[in-house]
Amino acid sequence: MYSEQNNLDFFLRLSPRERKEKFDDLLNLERFERARQTAVATKNRLADRLLESQKQLAFAQSQQAGLDLARVTAEREQKSKTLAKNRAREIELARETETCRRIVDDLERARAAHEQHLRELADRNARIEQLGHVIEQLKKQRPDRIVDLAALAKNESDARARARDKEREIDALRETEKTLAGTRLADERQLFELERANETLGRLHGTCPTCGQEVTPESKHRVHDAHDQNARAVRERLNQTKIALERTNAQLAEKKRELEHAKRERDEAQVARLRGEQTAELEKQIADHETKRNELRARVVAPSAQESAPKPDPDRLNRARETLLQCERERAGLAREIASDEKWLNELARQIENAKAWEQKVKTERERSDRLSVRTQALTKTASALSATQGQLRQTLLIHLNRAMGEIWPLIYPYGDFLAARMLADETNYELQVQTRAGDWVRVEGLLSGGERAAAALTIRLAFALVLSRNLGFLILDEPTHNLDAPTVRRFAELLRNQAPAWVKQVFVITHQSELEPAATGGIYRITREKETDGASRIEAVPTDNAMPSEAED
Repeated sequence: MYSEQNNLDFFLRLSPRERKEKFDDLLNLERFERARQTAVATKNRLADRLLESQKQLAFAQSQQAGLDLARVTAEREQKSKTLAKNRAREIELARETETCRRIVDDLERARAAHEQHLRELADRNARIEQLGHVIEQLKKQRPDRIVDLAALAKNESDARARARDKEREIDALRETEKTLAGTRLADERQLFELERANETLGRLHGTCPTCGQEVTPESKHRVHDAHDQNARAVRERLNQTKIALERTNAQLAEKKRELEHAKRERDEAQVARLRGEQTAELEKQIADHETKRNELRARVVAPSAQESAPKPDPDRLNRARETLLQCERERAGLAREIASDEKWLNELARQIENAKAWEQKVKTERERSDRLSVRTQALTKTASALSATQGQLRQTLLIHLNRAMGEIWPLIYPYGDFLAARMLADETNYELQVQTRAGDWVRVEGLLSGGERAAAALTIRLAFALVLSRNLGFLILDEPTHNLDAPTVRRFAELLRNQAPAWVKQVFVITHQSELEPAATGGIYRITREKETDGASRIEAVPTDNAMPSEAED
């Protein structure tokens, strides 16, 4: 209920709708309004869903009415019997068709076998003649002398062995050559080292860098003789190595010539063996061809039992083919009829399922509509109950509020032109009225002066505080006498001193008017500040003899 300075008549300056919202909020009636609005909104949503469900129900009923479930069921049973007969006939036709097909296949195989026999006879005669020509050509290629393949194979094996021996001898000589070459290289390196040592010895004077002894001509002569002796030995060994190496190279060249000769003998023996094998293969081919020719001649002269079978009857084959074609045509027509029956049965089953689905849809939508209708009616009753409860609570609170205002108004307003004040309320507005001397109740808007409006506003605030606050502990009044004239201020001071202690334990008044000092029953504090120097506020206690006895003194 706090009011800012110069804003005491805040409630009187609100629009009707804003005043209703503010007062309902103060009276804690807004929760009932929110609950009612929620119930109404929920009811509206359920009503929309109920309307949609009713539409769905009407549509489902119209769809259900267009389907004759009994007729469709009877038609499906009749079509199922027809389909069973056609399937039985199809099985019978399948057996007849299979029998005809076996007969036709047997006759076809017999005819094909006979034609194959004729082609084989022609092929045998042509093959016999061809084999004769081949045998003559092979005999012309055959050599006159007899070939001994074993001797040719042995000659090739011996030639290969001689070639391998020569290769091993060459490998041994190459190893010897490699060893001699290494020995010669080592001797030449040693001889070079001895000659370089003699040159170094000739240039050496003073002390030996190796042993540290003094180098004399005699010592140099001894060392030089030792080096010469070693050099002669190395040269002698080197000459022997060169002679051995030349001998080895000569032997190696000779062995290579022998190896080339052995390889030529090996290749000639291999060629001779291959020619002998070709000759033996020719003999074998000639023998095989003669054997085949004799077998073909024997089969032409004496045919087998299968080849001697009687010639098939073409008329019988044609009659069997015609019978098979008739069975296949009848079976194809029956298959088309069965497919059509199955398709129609599927359509009838779909219609039955559709009818059952629409029947279930009607049941579901009817149950849903019933549930939504019950809920909508319940929410309508709830919204009405909340609205009635809100009105009853508003009227009950107004009774207590007007009772408090009836007590406060004479204590605040000192004049006799307006006897009382009250608050009326409806669904859209809270209206403050005052009673004239004539006993009429009139609205305060546009009638009361500024001071009268302030007195009315103060009456409203005090009444709300007393009615809405349980065990009210204190009141804080910030400039409560704004726009009040002197008599009204004195009357208000008497109210604060004499009546307020009965309502509340403590009253705090902030004011600039010293006329309210007699209203104080406790302490008075004056707050001053030097505004010109922007000084700090100072608080000082004002002595007063108006203090009422404290509870401790009682």
